[in-house]
Amino acid sequence: MKWIRVLLVIVPTTVILIFSLNVETPGSLKDADIHIIEAWIPPPSLEYAAEYLLKNDIDSVYLVGVGHECSFKKNTDSENLSFPVNIVSNGYVMMHPNDENIQGDSICIDIEGYSANNIGAFVLFFVNDQLIDQRIISGRDTINIHCKDALKNLIIYFANDTYCKKKEDRNLRIHSIAFDQDKFKLEKQLGGVHILPEELAMSDAKKVQLYLEELGHSNICFEWIERNTNKNNKTLQAALLFKKWMEKQAKPTKRLKVNIFTSKYHSERTYINYKNALKPYAEIGIITADETFYNCDSPHADNNFFAWVDESVSLIYTKLYWLLQ
Repeated sequence: MKWIRVLLVIVPTTVILIFSLNVETPGSLKDADIHIIEAWIPPPSLEYAAEYLLKNDIDSVYLVGVGHECSFKKNTDSENLSFPVNIVSNGYVMMHPNDENIQGDSICIDIEGYSANNIGAFVLFFVNDQLIDQRIISGRDTINIHCKDALKNLIIYFANDTYCKKKEDRNLRIHSIAFDQDKFKLEKQLGGVHILPEELAMSDAKKVQLYLEELGHSNICFEWIERNTNKNNKTLQAALLFKKWMEKQAKPTKRLKVNIFTSKYHSERTYINYKNALKPYAEIGIITADETFYNCDSPHADNNFFAWVDESVSLIYTKLYWLLQ
């Protein structure tokens, strides 16, 4: 019976926290001094942010993140691949030549990107664990990559997967790969994940910057504010990290206006964390994708129950954290 008494306390408390402590999320602030993009937000939210930045002539953005992507998610369980290779979610395929000493001038990749929201597949190309090219691919194209050293591996990483309610599915297909005009077969793919050397590890902020540059923001000044952490509630950690960064620069002499780009379903938690963390220094505005982009963005749109539970639990934790401060 003891566990029943515990439930009788926990359940009502949880309901009270969710509903009575509900926080209304504000919209964007006019003439904001600082614009922040949360570096983890999904592609549709980033695409909306890119459009917003262009329309409003914003030339400086802070990318805030607390997780370094030191590994790539394996995209398929197959050890022996054959062309064409379809990449249908964010992830990579890795290719090794049959001859470990193969060396030449160029790798020719016959590749095809499928669009959603009028934006094609964002692809990163790594040769021997080094990023050597990135681009958005719409339709079928041929990519030529120069390789001066002996080829150890080629990684093709698809980074902006999106599925829209209007049945647009952004995917990537690799039709063939040739090295110096001679096609070689995909010998194998490493199991698990591929760990990049630490100095080459790509953070979320770096990946976001590359994507925004491909979307037309090559002239924007990007500044990364990030730290690798395994702590839970990374939005809270990011807000505290940005507060520390502001204090190190010089405490603002006036109250600043800060706009934050985030995902719509996540916006209340973002607002609560940054509002409380930056309370002495800033007023917070929230910018989320409009309905056109939102259909591709929110787990609620796809009735993703587990995503809703995860966000709700994190929101309760956030409210309790700041309530106890």
